[in-house]
Amino acid sequence: MQTVSAHNTRTTCLEQKLPHRLESVATRQWIRSSATMVIREIDRNQMVFLRSGMLAVFSGENAEHFLCIAGPGDVVGLSSLLHNLPCKLTALAFDETDAAIIDEHDLMQAVGDCDKTREWLLRATTQECNASVTSKMRLADSEGPFQRVANVLLECARKASVGHTDHHLQFRLPANAVAGLAACTALPYEITRRKLWALSKEGLIRLDGVYGKQTVTVLNEAQLNNRQIKRDRYVRKLDGSVPNAFAERRIAISV
Repeated sequence: MQTVSAHNTRTTCLEQKLPHRLESVATRQWIRSSATMVIREIDRNQMVFLRSGMLAVFSGENAEHFLCIAGPGDVVGLSSLLHNLPCKLTALAFDETDAAIIDEHDLMQAVGDCDKTREWLLRATTQECNASVTSKMRLADSEGPFQRVANVLLECARKASVGHTDHHLQFRLPANAVAGLAACTALPYEITRRKLWALSKEGLIRLDGVYGKQTVTVLNEAQLNNRQIKRDRYVRKLDGSVPNAFAERRIAISV
């Protein structure tokens, strides 16, 4: 798996700011941590620009498909809006989020014949699509529950660290963090909780604070990025007597 430079990830989104034409028609909205919001459905078509904070974005009627983690400078829902895609988009706030909301009608009127705004929309659309594809590829390349959780933690930490030059990547966990991580990784709640604490015990991350106000600090980004599945040492296929289904179950629930 290709390692993404933390420095490049922290500076990329800073180059993108909301153009004045779009800022003039945007509605400012504060999204509290752990809250959910519907970005697109049958009677609602809008885009969201994040000034600060972090959102986990899902598609599907029941938010069953994880798309990406959006952070400062990211746009959510623009691709669906411009292409009129018949999909429902839902976002879960992983942190207090300052967002600019723009409806489809206001967006089209504000753009008009301004080439600079059109160029900005093109770049923003490309960035949104790339973020979704990259997230899906990382999860698809994951070799087990450990790496799936590690990949989402890294994505959250990199988004939260935009604009910061601290040595370690760091972000806050919402009150329903384990449920949110489980939704992103498509893993059961209990397995996600175990892997989160196991990564902490291995010294790859540090968890500070109390439940609902915890901070995650990535202590070893390179190792966390290449974390391989940890197999239970008691699972052996010495003479083929251990059924495959049993072995796979032991691997799945191991910590």
